[in-house]
Amino acid sequence: MAHKDPVTESLRLDLLKRDKGCVGPSVGMTGECGSQFGPGKITLEVDHVSTSGLGKRGPSSRANCVILCGLHHRVKTESSKKWRAALRGYLIGVEGEAYG
Repeated sequence: MAHKDPVTESLRLDLLKRDKGCVGPSVGMTGECGSQFGPGKITLEVDHVSTSGLGKRGPSSRANCVILCGLHHRVKTESSKKWRAALRGYLIGVEGEAYG
């Protein structure tokens, strides 16, 4: 089932230009960037920082999304309470606001 607020290609490109890669290390996440499946190719994914609003995730917007590599996306998902505040701080720094 498609999400009601999908990540568009335009938004994905905007986020890649803004974040210049995975923002995990810049907010204190440990470990080298990589894939959630182990060593090898680095995958870059859009992460919805806030889960409030549209069901399981918040809106697909510059004020709610960041780029994370697969490894740091998994770290954030498994410990979302720990990392959500740091990622919201990052968004406030680059966008002047954060959703939620």
